[in-house]
Amino acid sequence: MTKEGEDHPRGEFSSREEAIAEAVRLAGSDEPAKVTVDNGDGTISEEWLFGSDAVTELGA
Repeated sequence: MTKEGEDHPRGEFSSREEAIAEAVRLAGSDEPAKVTVDNGDGTISEEWLFGSDAVTELGA
């Protein structure tokens, strides 16, 4: 699991589900945030948004 803009993984996880759960937990405490899960080939399999986006709130 990596955070956008960081050059190293946040940690090692024993399963995909464990990594996703940690990403969701971290995103919930750092809003606005987005968790994107890919299939390993670059295609997005799942995506979640957390918090509100200032652009959306301003009506831009």
